[in-house]
Formats: sequence, C-alpha cells, structure tokens
Amino acid sequence: MYQRHSTQWTIYSAFHGADFWLIAKHNREMLGKPIREYKKGCFGMLAPKNIDPNYGFYLCQYLYNEGFWQSYSYGSLELNHLRITDVREVFKPDSYLLSPTGTLIVLSSTCQLATA
Repeated sequence: MYQRHSTQWTIYSAFHGADFWLIAKHNREMLGKPIREYKKGCFGMLAPKNIDPNYGFYLCQYLYNEGFWQSYSYGSLELNHLRITDVREVFKPDSYLLSPTGTLIVLSSTCQLATA
C-alpha cells in the first residue's frame, strides 16, 4: 500500500491503489485522458496530501481537453504512448502551467493552498 506524500504526486504504471489513471498507451488523441477505473496500459496518479484527488482528476481532464499530452506522444501512427518520466516531470513539486487565458494552474505545490 502506498502512502500519500505531503507535497509530491505518486505516479506508477500498474498502480492499482491510485486515485485515478491516465491513459498511457492508445492512439494519439486518447493519450493522457484521465479515467476512474484501473486499466492495463495506464499510469496511476495518487495526489499529494495538499491537493484534493478530485481537483487532480479535473486538472488532468483539462490538460487532456487542451491536447496537452499530444506533444509528449511517442510511437507509430496507430499506437502511441506517454513516458512515465515525462508525466513525473510535468507533476514535479512546485510545477504550474499558464492557461491560454493567462490563469495560473497549479499542478503541484510544496505550500498549503488556500481555497476561496
């Protein structure tokens, strides 16, 4: 059983105890899509203690909808995959993105986040 880290995402392949999973092997358009049930070929995502797992799921849904993971796609035309090292790099502590509208999107923080 994995323990939830205080500030760092726990990301593994074949990770049955995760909060949700990212599709890691599929056609290019499906890569990075978050799902709620474990399937082979997915990376398990366990959110850190300072990030609500539902926020993490919807954050990954946003990244998927924006086509974020397509630039990390490797493989042939029919079957593509994500590298777990790339996913871990994106979700490393204190990582963030800016949305097209300029909104700051926190992926991982070593600070306790305040909510409105």
